[in-house]
Amino acid sequence: MSVGILILAYVIFRIIRNSLAKPSKTKEESKLLTKAREVYEIVLDEFPDTWSNDDCLMVVAQSAFETGGWNIQVPASVYLKNNNLFGMRDAHQRPEDSLNDFDGDGYANYASESQSIHDFLLWCEYTKMEPPFKSVGQYVNDLLDRHYYEAPLPTYLKGVTTYYDEFKAAGL
Repeated sequence: MSVGILILAYVIFRIIRNSLAKPSKTKEESKLLTKAREVYEIVLDEFPDTWSNDDCLMVVAQSAFETGGWNIQVPASVYLKNNNLFGMRDAHQRPEDSLNDFDGDGYANYASESQSIHDFLLWCEYTKMEPPFKSVGQYVNDLLDRHYYEAPLPTYLKGVTTYYDEFKAAGL
């Protein structure tokens, strides 16, 4: 009988331990989705009506991928240092909405995340990247056609698609 009680106590211990471990992941997911909703609202406000909600969600997924899920744990990140949601470089040949490159790293600095999003819209207009986009694949290919990123296409596509699918499943 004492063995049975020990087994039961062990099972209860495991159930409690597992249930306590799950909220941290849920909390991390919640932080990511909260930030995604915040960025999504700014994108919807900044981008013209020709960009559908789905097109705007692709922009949010791209921003999440470019920043590692808006990871503030990396102190040297361009996102944290420069409010740069897209890894945008300083523009020299197009209209821009950024501050000067104060630290000489080549990345655009912004006073706010809204300013970063607006500058990405200016880039889209300058490069004539216009919706509608039939899929994340088309969106990512359009970015590549305009020399937006240097990563291999499969890597960039997988990263943006992963965030897009997660945000779409969460109801954004």
